[in-house]
Amino acid sequence: MKLKEYLEKERIDPVAFAVQIGISVSTIYRIMRDGNPTRKTAYKIEKMTGGKVRVEELFPNKENIA
Repeated sequence: MKLKEYLEKERIDPVAFAVQIGISVSTIYRIMRDGNPTRKTAYKIEKMTGGKVRVEELFPNKENIA
């Protein structure tokens, strides 16, 4: 599931989600638009979403995961 889709489905404000995982608001919107967070942030997102948004889904180019 894409992050934007998850936040909309769960009715979670992106700003509040960014604060919860310790990233800037601009970063959460960039991730929602383009993907490619840092690995550390990707794992935080996966953990905070209970695995509904998987690390692999946050990277449009799979080679960026490594």
